[in-house]
Amino acid sequence: MLHGIRSFLSAGFFPDASPAAIHQSGKSRISFVRLTFFTFLAFSALGQADTLWLENGDKLTGKILQLDAGKLNIKTEYAGTVEVDWRHVRAVDSDQQLWITLVGEKEPRLRVLRGLSTGVEIEDIDLGKVQQFSVVWSVAAIHQEKPVLADSWQLGGEVRAGIDSKIGNTNREIYTFEGEVNIDDQWNKNTFEWDLETKKYTTYDVAEWMLGYSFNRFFDEHVFAVATVDWGYESGADDRVRTLVGSGVGYRFWETSQKKLQTSIGLSRLWERYSINPDQDDYVLTWLINYRTQIAKNLQYYNNNKLFYRLGEKEILLNMRHGFRVALNRRMSLRFSQTFDYDSQALTSVKQFDSQIKVSLGYQW
Repeated sequence: MLHGIRSFLSAGFFPDASPAAIHQSGKSRISFVRLTFFTFLAFSALGQADTLWLENGDKLTGKILQLDAGKLNIKTEYAGTVEVDWRHVRAVDSDQQLWITLVGEKEPRLRVLRGLSTGVEIEDIDLGKVQQFSVVWSVAAIHQEKPVLADSWQLGGEVRAGIDSKIGNTNREIYTFEGEVNIDDQWNKNTFEWDLETKKYTTYDVAEWMLGYSFNRFFDEHVFAVATVDWGYESGADDRVRTLVGSGVGYRFWETSQKKLQTSIGLSRLWERYSINPDQDDYVLTWLINYRTQIAKNLQYYNNNKLFYRLGEKEILLNMRHGFRVALNRRMSLRFSQTFDYDSQALTSVKQFDSQIKVSLGYQW
């Protein structure tokens, strides 16, 4: 029987071959199959590798594990699991089917990420729908398995202390302590701000406080609704207390670790309480612009503008703050800022225009 099998192999697969040749060819055939199999696995692994392109030009390959609270975890062969700040990612590509939540969504969907030169293309597996986004921050969360809760909150902020001088209505030294705390999830952004100042004159001191809160609700990667509350107090001024409450709509053009452009318009109610003159209440149209850009490795320029138009008094108020932020390390930074204030109907004893220069040292988390 064995002889019959050998004869069949010789005739069908290895004609005119001896049993030794058949044995040697069989070994070569097995080796070739093994080589082909492992080559296929290698190329399959390469084809399935996820890729991140960072804003500084670096590239990471590996397997995406999850994106949560603005931090992306990717498992690499050469460095293990690496955590990347999502704001530093320029583009992403993956062959995995992942549970992805976009900004403004409450539930994740099974999707595939495909890389663009800048941004990402997202295919919805169930709907067969393909969307393209010019930036990756349209993706709010990524999970290997469907999460029970899609919400994830991120806490951050910065505190700054400094000394500045003011030129305009009066000249004085000002000691400041300011900062902000951000509590964000995938589609809600909460910002608490404060600016506490002590103004040193020759014979007396003046305290000035500013407290603010803003809430942004994003409906997609660009459009959002905004609500704000601002409260200010100055012990040495006639308009001692000022309260502003309003709401509006906004549009975010882009926001990454290196650049941001965002604007909003709305209607607010203003209450002013004076120590000498009569109190005033009025409706105010508001227009806000927030801009920043990276101009060097550790240097950013920012420009934040607030324009108010009082409907009753037909008065224009402008507050513009711009400056440079120098990163000393991952947490510490120096800020050089200049603030312009303009009042179209300032009293005769008060100049329409004020300028303030400030240098402060900050800590960010």
